[in-house]
Amino acid sequence: MTVQQLRYFLAVAQYLHFGEAARACYVSQPSLSHSIAELESELNFKLLYRDNRSVELSPAGKVFFADAQEIVKLLDQAVERARRADSGYSGTLNIGALGGLAAQKLPAYIARFKKKYPNIDVNLTQTNMKTLNMNLLTGALDVAMTRKLDVIHRSDEIDWHTLYQDRFGIVARADHPLAARGETELEKWSGESFIFLDRGVTPHTYNYTMGLCTTRGLVPNITRTAPTLEIVCTLIKSGMGVAILPECAKAYAFDILEFIPLDGDDALSDVVLAWRRRNVNPIVPVFLQEFGIDMFFH
Repeated sequence: MTVQQLRYFLAVAQYLHFGEAARACYVSQPSLSHSIAELESELNFKLLYRDNRSVELSPAGKVFFADAQEIVKLLDQAVERARRADSGYSGTLNIGALGGLAAQKLPAYIARFKKKYPNIDVNLTQTNMKTLNMNLLTGALDVAMTRKLDVIHRSDEIDWHTLYQDRFGIVARADHPLAARGETELEKWSGESFIFLDRGVTPHTYNYTMGLCTTRGLVPNITRTAPTLEIVCTLIKSGMGVAILPECAKAYAFDILEFIPLDGDDALSDVVLAWRRRNVNPIVPVFLQEFGIDMFFH
């Protein structure tokens, strides 16, 4: 059995006409018919019923057709991945990341990728969630490091792979009395001024944070909002309030702020690598492989 025989069979199964299948495969009809006959002989069962007027799949042929399609598809993808790996690659990859996330594991992956593919120009943009999502959907970004809670509603347009989980907690100045004793019960923070990420910029994170408050008996006194983690942390350092933020906010904390993790699985947020399904940049699957992600089988 050869791959070419499978391709000829798939063509006949698609067109249900030997002449049209032969033209589509750029081969003579006798050659195609002979190849199908050899395949049936090797399999020892009929794939097709044909006479002078019609062609149809046999029951066995219908089953074989579905599996043969998958086999040829997998082979084509394997060849394409190998071809890309052998090509040396050149071009541009545009990566986006939410504030805080870019400072964690992403730089090491990019450095390793650049070492393997020095001819690929990698651009990294750190921005807020609203801009990140818009740029990912429009194609301005090829890949984004973001949160599952903000892409799950875009599952018709975006694919993603979970990298790790980030725990939310209370962020306050280290000299705050409640922070000094590591107070994890949110209701004990009810008298504080809270700084939230702006609802217009990060609506899903805003709603998620409000949900954490609700389940823990806190009605937060929200006195300020800000578009990014960095700005929220700057406001906290300035003594303007406290916040409920993901642990990655510690990238902006230095020694001034304290992060107090909240208990419970509901305080865990999935950090994902996301990409647009219709992305045509051939470098994207190569970059995803650095994370152990095969976008062809995702």
